[in-house]
Amino acid sequence: MCFPKKARAIRTLYFDGFVYDKQSKEPLAGKFELFDVSSGERIIESEADKKTGTFMVPLPLDRNYVISVSHEAYHPYSLNFDLSNNKATDSYHVDIPMSKPILTSKTQEDSIDEHIFENVFFDLNKFTLRKESRIELNLFAEYLKKNISIKIELGGHTDSRGNETANIELSQNRAATVYRYLIEKGVSSDRMTYKGYGSSIPIFSEQHINNLTTPLEKKEAHQKNRRTVWRETL
Repeated sequence: MCFPKKARAIRTLYFDGFVYDKQSKEPLAGKFELFDVSSGERIIESEADKKTGTFMVPLPLDRNYVISVSHEAYHPYSLNFDLSNNKATDSYHVDIPMSKPILTSKTQEDSIDEHIFENVFFDLNKFTLRKESRIELNLFAEYLKKNISIKIELGGHTDSRGNETANIELSQNRAATVYRYLIEKGVSSDRMTYKGYGSSIPIFSEQHINNLTTPLEKKEAHQKNRRTVWRETL
């Protein structure tokens, strides 16, 4: 028997995680919000357990999600879950390390780390923001406006394919696009700089990529290298 599409059961993935302080490893009652990327609709708003830092939420498949995690006196943390291809497993676990701003951190290590905008998207070889990027950037702008002492550098990175001069220009333009967007949302330009790094600081080296077995693995590694990031500066 074939049921009408609306009457069919919606397959669900169970997403669980652990929110904790990156340095002390102590659990945190992080607040997390889930948004539908295509519509911008907030699907879930909840908190991790205060004692254990753990949480579990059901996510219907056939959607692409922005996941934003926040906690008082910590930098925000973002994830992207693309479940639109309906190939996900029944469950997924993720650890969420939260880092403190420089002024409240006992170590300077946090200031060195880059924070990837997991939900900022550009079309191939272009530097115009896709509309799906607005969710995370709007949340980040609100965070910066509430924490006026924080200064940041925005960085653009490409993979190693193509001409490096063009890669540097593209990465610079993408970082500049995010810079201008945040200014439009009310963040002072005095608190931000931006720079394009081209392919000079990869997550995965060319040697690592060449040693990967399948074309899909290589494609995904190049994708990881293409990113827009921010880091706190003094």
